Amino acid sequence: YGNRSKDSRGQRILTSAIFAFFTTASNDLALGFPVVRAIYGNSMLVYLAANVLVFQTIFQPLAMVVFEVGKAFKDCHELASPRSGVLEGEDRRGMVLRTAKSIALNPIMLATVLGALYSCFLASTLLRDADGDFQLPPPVGSIVQLWTSPFQMMFLFLNGAKLRSASITFWPAVLVLMKVVVCAYISWGLSLLFVRADTADSEALKHFTFFYGTIPAGGAPLIYAQFFDCGEEVVAAGSIWGLVLAGPIELLTALFLQSKTVNWNDMRIVMHTAARASAVCDVLFVLLVALGWWGVSRRS
Repeated sequence: YGNRSKDSRGQRILTSAIFAFFTTASNDLALGFPVVRAIYGNSMLVYLAANVLVFQTIFQPLAMVVFEVGKAFKDCHELASPRSGVLEGEDRRGMVLRTAKSIALNPIMLATVLGALYSCFLASTLLRDADGDFQLPPPVGSIVQLWTSPFQMMFLFLNGAKLRSASITFWPAVLVLMKVVVCAYISWGLSLLFVRADTADSEALKHFTFFYGTIPAGGAPLIYAQFFDCGEEVVAAGSIWGLVLAGPIELLTALFLQSKTVNWNDMRIVMHTAARASAVCDVLFVLLVALGWWGVSRRS
């Protein structure tokens, strides 16, 4: 907030809120659940689901409130009287009402409330899939799956479109280190305080807190950065480098902290499959670059 002293108060609130949201918004659904299930089985999914619930019902709505307040301050600065530089009393009341309306009608807030109401009054209609996880009944479940399936692919596409330079600069590096490294050690340190030694699987829980802290940020921070027009390039670069840094850290964490639960045969198969897929992608990338270079040289 203090680093962008030349910007308006609203712009500084938005930028600092986006950066803070980046360090707390783990990619639990698209990356967390598959990786945790592969390493820990189903034993730790309940803790991951609890973290998702707390984030969706507390942290994300609070972040949306801060975003709307920052947007209101930004609009206030743009609509301020050129003579006094501040809004009149009636305009201030209108700004408060518009902010409250935006918070109440925010899609994230509405979805959270609707989900809570559904779980309270229509929980008996939920079904279980082959893995035993709850899912919405058809056709509601099919519609929701249709809407949400392209999210991860579209996030990566948006990330690449917003990333003008892949160079490592100060703020993307700070965001990545805060999310992938600092959060992991803070989570592990808190587990030393709150996980009792006589608790069943206490060591596994402590290791899980460190592993959970290494999960990189998801697509929500970049979407909000674009929506509120603040810090898009920084968040895009941080998302890319977060994925790059989180991969080796999570692999080493799985190897050294969970060596008893890792199936080494499965690990070998996964690594060989990933190597083959990477080789195919490398060949396709080289061909695309060669075709592009050939087309440009032919035109010139």
